[in-house]
Amino acid sequence: MSPNQCEVAVIGGGLAGCSAAISLARAGADVALFEAAALPRHRVCGEFLSPESRATLERLGVTAQIAEAGARDVSLARFWCGAQSADFPLGEARGLSISRHALDAILWDAAQRGGARAHLEARVRGLKNDGGAFVFEANGHLWRAKKVIWTVGRAGAPKSAPAENRPRFFGLKAHFAGARASENVVEMHLFRGGYCGLVRVEGEAANVALLVDYPTLQKRAPDAFLAHLLSKNPTLAARFEGARRLIPWETTANVSFERFRPAGGNDMARGVLCAGDAAGYIHPLTGDGMAMALRAGELAAAVARAHKLSPREAARLYQAAWEREFAPRLRLAARLHPFALRPELARPLLPLVRRFPALGRAMVRGTRGT
Repeated sequence: MSPNQCEVAVIGGGLAGCSAAISLARAGADVALFEAAALPRHRVCGEFLSPESRATLERLGVTAQIAEAGARDVSLARFWCGAQSADFPLGEARGLSISRHALDAILWDAAQRGGARAHLEARVRGLKNDGGAFVFEANGHLWRAKKVIWTVGRAGAPKSAPAENRPRFFGLKAHFAGARASENVVEMHLFRGGYCGLVRVEGEAANVALLVDYPTLQKRAPDAFLAHLLSKNPTLAARFEGARRLIPWETTANVSFERFRPAGGNDMARGVLCAGDAAGYIHPLTGDGMAMALRAGELAAAVARAHKLSPREAARLYQAAWEREFAPRLRLAARLHPFALRPELARPLLPLVRRFPALGRAMVRGTRGT
C-alpha cells in the first residue's frame, strides 16, 4: 500500500504545533497536522501570554478570534512573598490571558481553515528517517514526509544529558469562580518549594496554576494541598474566600528543567525539528512559555519550508536560530528560579524592585528576549 505523502508533518496539536501548521499552510506548503488526543481540552498551563506573543498571533491571523473568545488584557505582573509584593509592568503592548481550552480550539481551526490536513485522535508511531525523508504510522495509515516538526511536549523530547539528580516538580491547574483575582494583573505567589499563579481568564473563571516540588507536596491530593497552602498564606487565602472550583484539577508529574535540544540527535529524531516543550521550556515563573511555543512553531516552519535543505541541514539551521532567540532568556530564568522557591531569598528582592523600578523592567525584558 502506498503511503500518504506530505511536505511537512507536524506532530502535536498544541501551541507550537498549530503555530507551525498555520505558518506552513499560509505559505502554501502541503502540511499534515496530527494530534493524539481530542480537542479542545484543558491543559496544565498558566494561561498567560506575554506581550511579545501579540506579534506572533497577528501573523497567525487569530487576534480577532482571541478577542471574541473573551481574552483579557494583562498590564502588570505582581509577585507576592507572604504579605510583601512588587509590581513588574509589562509595557505598552500588554499581555493576554485566555484559557487553553479556548485558545487551542482557535488555533486548530485556523490551521484547518488555512489548508493544513488536520487529524485529531491520531497517534503517531514508528517515526524514523528513511533515506532523507521520514516515515511513520498514524492510526494504521502509513505516512511519508520530507520534513517533520515534533511538538508532542516534554515527554517526547530528546534530552541532551541525563537529569536524574535534578529537582523534579509537580504541576497543577484548575479554574475557580469567585476567586478575587485582580483585573489586568497576573499574580505570582511564592512559597517554600513552589509558587502559585493566578490570573483571570474569559467568563467568570480565574486560572490557578501551581508548580510544587515533591518534598513540599508530600503526596497530598490537589484540593488537600491547596487547603494546606492557604492555611499557611493569608494573602493567598484571601483570594479564595468564597471561591469554588469549576473544573477537575489537571496535573503533570516529574517536571524538570534539564536542557533539551531543538534538533534531536538520536536515530528517531535525527533531522526532526522540535518545538514547544519538546525543544526546551522556560521556568513558569517568567510567564513566557506560551509565547515561546508559538514563536518556536514559526521558526520551525520557516526552516521546514526551505525545500533545498536536507533534514540534517534544516535541523542545524533551526537549532542555531532557536538558541539565538531563546537561550539567553532560558539562562536568566534558571538563575531566578531558586529565588522563587526560597522565601528568605525572594523577600529582600521585592523592596529593591519597588525602590528601583528599572530592575524590574530589566527582568521582564531579559526573560522575554526583548
